[in-house]
Amino acid sequence: MTEPDAVPDEVDDPAARLRSLGRRLRREKRVLERLNPLEEPERYEALFTRVVELEAERRALRGASGGGDDDGDGEPDDPGGD
Repeated sequence: MTEPDAVPDEVDDPAARLRSLGRRLRREKRVLERLNPLEEPERYEALFTRVVELEAERRALRGASGGGDDDGDGEPDDPGGD
Protein backbone atom coordinates (compact mmCIF):
# COMPACT_ATOMS: atom_id res chain seq x y z
CA MET A 1 0.00 0.00 0.00
CA THR A 2 1.40 3.41 -0.93
CA GLU A 3 1.31 6.43 1.30
CA PRO A 4 -1.10 9.23 0.29
CA ASP A 5 1.75 11.71 -0.10
CA ALA A 6 3.97 9.33 -2.08
CA VAL A 7 5.42 10.87 -5.23
CA PRO A 8 6.18 8.80 -8.35
CA ASP A 9 9.92 8.30 -8.87
CA GLU A 10 9.89 10.01 -12.26
CA VAL A 11 8.89 13.33 -10.66
CA ASP A 12 12.24 13.43 -8.86
CA ASP A 13 14.23 11.95 -11.75
CA PRO A 14 14.34 14.08 -14.91
CA ALA A 15 15.91 11.23 -16.91
CA ALA A 16 13.04 8.93 -15.96
CA ARG A 17 10.55 11.65 -16.89
CA LEU A 18 12.23 12.06 -20.29
CA ARG A 19 12.11 8.31 -20.90
CA SER A 20 8.45 8.22 -19.91
CA LEU A 21 7.63 11.09 -22.25
CA GLY A 22 9.57 9.38 -25.04
CA ARG A 23 7.54 6.19 -24.60
CA ARG A 24 4.26 8.11 -24.54
CA LEU A 25 5.24 10.04 -27.65
CA ARG A 26 6.12 6.87 -29.56
CA ARG A 27 2.75 5.32 -28.63
CA GLU A 28 0.77 8.42 -29.61
CA LYS A 29 2.68 8.80 -32.89
CA ARG A 30 2.01 5.17 -33.83
CA VAL A 31 -1.72 5.72 -33.33
CA LEU A 32 -1.57 9.01 -35.24
CA GLU A 33 0.17 7.33 -38.20
CA ARG A 34 -2.68 4.83 -38.49
CA LEU A 35 -5.42 7.46 -38.47
CA ASN A 36 -6.83 8.88 -41.66
CA PRO A 37 -7.35 12.62 -41.10
CA LEU A 38 -10.02 12.69 -43.81
CA GLU A 39 -12.07 9.95 -42.17
CA GLU A 40 -11.57 11.00 -38.53
CA PRO A 41 -10.61 14.69 -38.58
CA GLU A 42 -11.61 15.46 -34.98
CA ARG A 43 -9.79 12.48 -33.50
CA TYR A 44 -6.75 13.14 -35.70
CA GLU A 45 -6.62 16.81 -34.69
CA ALA A 46 -6.98 15.99 -30.99
CA LEU A 47 -4.21 13.40 -31.12
CA PHE A 48 -1.96 15.65 -33.21
CA THR A 49 -2.43 18.42 -30.65
CA ARG A 50 -1.54 15.98 -27.87
CA VAL A 51 1.65 14.93 -29.69
CA VAL A 52 2.66 18.57 -30.10
CA GLU A 53 2.03 19.20 -26.39
CA LEU A 54 4.09 16.17 -25.39
CA GLU A 55 6.93 17.24 -27.70
CA ALA A 56 6.92 20.72 -26.12
CA GLU A 57 6.96 19.20 -22.65
CA ARG A 58 9.85 16.94 -23.63
CA ARG A 59 11.84 19.83 -25.11
CA ALA A 60 11.28 21.95 -22.00
CA LEU A 61 12.33 19.14 -19.68
CA ARG A 62 15.29 18.28 -21.85
CA GLY A 63 16.43 21.89 -21.81
CA ALA A 64 16.04 22.07 -18.04
CA SER A 65 18.05 18.90 -17.57
CA GLY A 66 20.84 19.85 -19.96
CA GLY A 67 19.94 17.47 -22.78
CA GLY A 68 20.41 13.76 -22.90
CA ASP A 69 18.43 10.72 -23.85
CA ASP A 70 14.89 12.00 -24.22
CA ASP A 71 13.58 9.27 -26.48
CA GLY A 72 14.26 6.44 -24.07
CA ASP A 73 16.51 4.42 -26.35
CA GLY A 74 19.45 4.48 -23.95
CA GLU A 75 21.61 6.60 -26.24
CA PRO A 76 22.27 10.35 -26.03
CA ASP A 77 20.22 12.12 -28.66
CA ASP A 78 21.88 13.74 -31.65
CA PRO A 79 21.30 17.50 -31.54
CA GLY A 80 21.59 17.50 -35.34
CA GLY A 81 18.42 15.46 -35.65
CA ASP A 82 19.93 12.31 -37.20
